[in-house]
Amino acid sequence: MAKVESIKVKDETKMKLIKIAGELEKQYGRRFSIDEVINYLIDKSTLKPELLDSLFGSLKGVDLYNELLKERRLDEERSKRKFWLLTQEL
Repeated sequence: MAKVESIKVKDETKMKLIKIAGELEKQYGRRFSIDEVINYLIDKSTLKPELLDSLFGSLKGVDLYNELLKERRLDEERSKRKFWLLTQEL
């Protein structure tokens, strides 16, 4: 059996996934889990990347790669400060 993980999504995103699950259930006549819906969307996005953009939106005109690097650096700095403080308390 595959390992199951939890992920955090906004309520709005969860409702969109449930709506898509309902549409798939109506179309195929069987129940769809949220995992199956996500995999369905991933598979569809490889054929139609604009599908995910229309469902979940995307940032226009933003250098996402550099934004990601910047946020990762900030996360690393916060982690270093946090763990440094923890080692000082011991």
